Amino acid sequence: VVNSILHELQLLENVSSFSAKDLAANSMSLADYGLDRPKLTVSFASGDAPPTVLRIGDSTNVGNRLYLLSPDGERIHVVARGLADSLSLGLDKLRADTLLTVPVYEAHGLLVQSSAVRLRIRRENNRWLFDTIINNARASKTAIDLAIAGLNNLRVKSFSPATPPAILPATTPSLRITLEGTNRRETLLL
Repeated sequence: VVNSILHELQLLENVSSFSAKDLAANSMSLADYGLDRPKLTVSFASGDAPPTVLRIGDSTNVGNRLYLLSPDGERIHVVARGLADSLSLGLDKLRADTLLTVPVYEAHGLLVQSSAVRLRIRRENNRWLFDTIINNARASKTAIDLAIAGLNNLRVKSFSPATPPAILPATTPSLRITLEGTNRRETLLL
C-alpha cells in the first residue's frame, strides 16, 4: 500500500491549475476550495531536503478530482482523487505483516549476529559460502535457501499499541538477522 502512495505522488497529474493570487479578483478565497482548512495535509521529504507539504481540499463539482494547494501556496491544482483515497487508509491497512521480504533468488548475503557470534554467508557463483578468516567454506545451498524462505514466511502475529516500549529493541538486540539483496538490506532485531 505504501508503494501505491509513493506511485500516486510520483505520477500526480495536474489536470488544470490557476493562481491563488487571482482568487480575490473573482470574489473567491481558499475557503471556497476547502484549502483554508485542508481535509488532508501531506508532508514528505527526500534525503536532507526540507519537507514538501501538500494541502488537499474539497472535491471538484465535476469529475473525480480534488483541489490541491501547491507547496509554495501560489497555485491551486486540480488533481485526480487517487492520492487522497490512498492516503485516507487507516493505519491497519498500511501495516504489512511481513518481516523480511528479500526473496531467495535475490538474496546474496545472510548475516546472523549475537553479542558473542557473527556469522556471514554469501552467495558467489550460485554457491553459498561461509565467510571465514582462513578460507571460504561451502554452505548447503538447500539449507540456506530454505532458511531464507523460512525468514520470508515469518509474519507478525499482532502489533503493539502505539506506546513504544521503555527500551527499544534496536538499543540492545539479542540477535540480529540481516538479509542482503539487490540494492537493499533488511534486518530483523530480536
